[in-house]
Amino acid sequence: MQLNIGYIGVDQICFTGNKAAEYERGRKELLAHEKKFGFKLTAYPHTIITREEAEEAAAFFIKKGADFILVQNSSFAAGETILPFADTGLPIGLWAVPEPAKTGYLPLNSFCGINMYGSILANYRKHRDVKYKYFFGYASDAEFAERLRLTAAALLAVKRFKKAKVALVGGIAPGFNDLYFDERVIEKLLGTNIQRNHSYEEIKKLAESYTDAQIADYLTESMKPYKKMCAGAKKDMPINARFLKAHEDFASEYGYEGLAISCWPKIQADFGACACHSLAKLNQRGIVAACEGDIPGALGMLLLKYLSGDKVTTLLDLVSYDEADETMQLWHCGPTAECFADEDGIMLSTIHEHTNKEGTETRDLRYVHDMNIKPGAATVACFCKDFSEMFIASGVFCANKKERFHGSAGWLGEMTVNRKPIGAKDMISTIMSRGIQHHFPVILGDYTKELMEFAAWLGLPGIENVSYEDYKK
Repeated sequence: MQLNIGYIGVDQICFTGNKAAEYERGRKELLAHEKKFGFKLTAYPHTIITREEAEEAAAFFIKKGADFILVQNSSFAAGETILPFADTGLPIGLWAVPEPAKTGYLPLNSFCGINMYGSILANYRKHRDVKYKYFFGYASDAEFAERLRLTAAALLAVKRFKKAKVALVGGIAPGFNDLYFDERVIEKLLGTNIQRNHSYEEIKKLAESYTDAQIADYLTESMKPYKKMCAGAKKDMPINARFLKAHEDFASEYGYEGLAISCWPKIQADFGACACHSLAKLNQRGIVAACEGDIPGALGMLLLKYLSGDKVTTLLDLVSYDEADETMQLWHCGPTAECFADEDGIMLSTIHEHTNKEGTETRDLRYVHDMNIKPGAATVACFCKDFSEMFIASGVFCANKKERFHGSAGWLGEMTVNRKPIGAKDMISTIMSRGIQHHFPVILGDYTKELMEFAAWLGLPGIENVSYEDYKK
């Protein structure tokens, strides 16, 4: 899928600069960005002057399937020429080019043109809530290119969400009411098709239907790439291989890009195993798989995948923090893909738990990825408050291998919220005071600029910091 960027130039006869040359230079330089930024450029054949011409151009872009209209003020133009583009309902880019002279008669008055256009969209057309972003300079400039790259990445994610299908399989984990969602709200905001009626029994039946030959390749894949394995791994691995194939076949059959999987308690009761391993493998293979029936988490993971060029994501809990080095530990029992592991690799391990309240009976549930998350930058993205806000955070996973809990875990330091530095205690205060869900979609790398851009186009405010105090805030 590509973003289709419509490009048009507007001008007025009276300005003496070479408007056609500015428009043509812009077209050529935008074409140079096409492959690098992954968009398709649909350029109008020439600049336009009148509202009637603007209406024809707007209809042209709709017919060509444009997702974004970039309007270059090749010179100052009549204010009414922006209205047909605003009325398409598409996001708008307002582009001013530098003046070719610094003294004498004003050749283009381009910047004043986008100033007027922005004011028209924000005030005269405020009832349409037109989303726009300004650009200044030449398309070959590094600053212009970065602004365009972020716009293309964010709007492509918006477009992909409108085509995406995501399923809840087996329901939300018992008692995890903070993961509740309203698919109508999601559909209104993102356009995503959410299906909540698939049962665990549907997947179980499919997993049990395979012959040994049908799961042979999945079994081979399931034994990689572990440096260590817990006792009994080879004996019981077919359970995970069957559920890996079942979830993958299920997603393929229905066209799902993401699954929110009820990974407990039924599979543990039926097979004495947990689904962590198969979820990790699904994520590694490119199918977003969120734990515990977490649809908001799955959509946060999908968003990070879209913004990163389809890199692998995971879902983690916040389990502790350390004021001494301003870090917090992000952990989950073991559903994180192998590409997150540091040089020590992965121990294919078990979850040890009590089965009675006295603690006298225990069991080991297979299998989980027990590993340190590799050091480096990471990004967190959460849809919050019934998809009315976004939590955008980042940090750096530490390389010092602090003590951690068994499972997939790492200590995150150098943290930010909305790209502003924040200490561990203030981070905890923000998460707790703002009521952020206990699941955190995570990706390796810094994609906070892309997230801020995405949130702005959708009108989602970022959750602001809440500094720690002893009194309630």
